[in-house]
Amino acid sequence: MKRLSSIALGLFSLAASASAQCFNIDTGFISTPPSNAYGAASGMSGVWNDVGATPAAFALLDIDGAPTCATLTASTLGGVPAAATAPLIPVTAPDDAALYNDFALVPGPLGVTTWTIAGLDPGTYDVYVYSLSPFAATNPTLLSCINFASGKTICGTWPGVGAPTVGAAFVVDPAVVLIGLACTNTISFTSSVFAANPFGCVNGIQIVRRGGGCPARYCQSGTSGAGCVPVLSFGGPNPPSVSVWTNGFVIDALNLDGQKQGLFFYSVTGTKAVPWCGAAGSYLCVRAPVNRLAPGNTGGSAGVCNGTLSVDWNAWISTHTGELGEPWGVGDDVWIQCWYRDPLTPCSNVTSNMTEALHFQLEL
Repeated sequence: MKRLSSIALGLFSLAASASAQCFNIDTGFISTPPSNAYGAASGMSGVWNDVGATPAAFALLDIDGAPTCATLTASTLGGVPAAATAPLIPVTAPDDAALYNDFALVPGPLGVTTWTIAGLDPGTYDVYVYSLSPFAATNPTLLSCINFASGKTICGTWPGVGAPTVGAAFVVDPAVVLIGLACTNTISFTSSVFAANPFGCVNGIQIVRRGGGCPARYCQSGTSGAGCVPVLSFGGPNPPSVSVWTNGFVIDALNLDGQKQGLFFYSVTGTKAVPWCGAAGSYLCVRAPVNRLAPGNTGGSAGVCNGTLSVDWNAWISTHTGELGEPWGVGDDVWIQCWYRDPLTPCSNVTSNMTEALHFQLEL
């Protein structure tokens, strides 16, 4: 299997851009959004927009922190600093708490708020809406999807039964197909008071574009013997692609130990989380079978966290045949991680370490 069974294949045209439109949005009075490493239910890490409790045409940054054409507007909102009154999520889960312990309030009784994300590019999107009352998990909110630019109704209503799991979404609307011109498409939904519940709320929203424009970091990097904590970065003029594009989607492993050997390796079958060096906090995060790319030297200075390793994915798949995953197709998933030598690692069973990992899908 080259694709996740839970993800349908979405085909769409894409104007070349450095970053497709993918958004993490935190709403509420408390101005501490989740960290950029937090992926919530979608697993899409990156910059979180902190839009406050009464957003009006808020200009959205994408997950890389880049400005976009997209805006978020919400009608008829109020709110309270709920975390100061009755926090539901413990501080031991700080990112969950940052998302859930404040909200944009739907005024009751009979209150209805319309949420509009406008200025989206053409594409296929998954929409995650988080609606959990910090006052009581049994205080549900009615979430309803409405028609948008393409004329398609993307969902019905959530009946307001049961309580969500921390980190999960009340509504996941898959395969929202937007077919207009770039920066013209719109997704809208409403949140309203449900039955006798005195509150209706929205804690946050994720807009996840399918097909490779929304790479997601996951797992975690180990701390090297020299104290380095590597990070993966990605970007370029083209997204990960199955076309003839080259010199486009660059994946960098940064903050590595200087003057060490390392390499990228990838899987097309999924994730795992097996401790690699427990004392360093590193994991093997891609599922076998894996394919190793050519090794290289991190450069920089020995004992300093200024080493790097890079791969241009588009260029690599255009010049390598017979590799794991071929023939490549639109929607194919790739999970990639970086391994590097670490002779000072605190673990006795290994002399190497692992970075965090990255998941992406291929586009046209």
